[in-house]
Amino acid sequence: MGKISWDDYPTALVIYLLWNLVFFLPSFFLHLTYFYLNRKTQLTIDDSKGQYSIKDTGSQYDFTISDIQIVEQHLGIYFKNKIDNYGRFIMPWTGYGYIKVKLTNERTFYFSSLMLDLQLPPFPNSQAKFRALPFIDRHDLEVAETRKIIENEEQIKFNSYIEKFSNLPREILEEKVANPKQYEPAAIAASKKLLGIDSCDLK
Repeated sequence: MGKISWDDYPTALVIYLLWNLVFFLPSFFLHLTYFYLNRKTQLTIDDSKGQYSIKDTGSQYDFTISDIQIVEQHLGIYFKNKIDNYGRFIMPWTGYGYIKVKLTNERTFYFSSLMLDLQLPPFPNSQAKFRALPFIDRHDLEVAETRKIIENEEQIKFNSYIEKFSNLPREILEEKVANPKQYEPAAIAASKKLLGIDSCDLK
């Protein structure tokens, strides 16, 4: 009575493995989520000029410190101990977190702890938010903000095409307008602008 036989070990092992799986599951989930978020992100920093360059899925975005509207540091609840001295324990997922950078043009970037040192972020920190599990929260990016980002990008493209097409012959501009399916909407809009066609004719 009270003795443990070899027949008990498989059951004990299964219980041990299940307990570890549940206990470390948040870490696995955060790791995979963060990896998927920044797997193609490359951040280049020029400290002397205060400039940042981000490459992600083939696109590049350049901005300076003055372009930053807000920086949010999303950390595990353990790091709030420095503020309230509550004495929280370290958990397997304690080191996970991310930084949200929102620019003045409403574009938002997320950088996870797999990519940056959250305790020494390369951005001027505006505020810190603490959560038990720092899952990436994109809910605050409302529809109106998303629309502004899209409109801003289209305006940038439009201005770029205006400059690029400014010296083109009228015949080439008319060819672009006559074949809208072959060119970007911004290119067609720029061609119409240079031809003096009212913007209400855009399709």
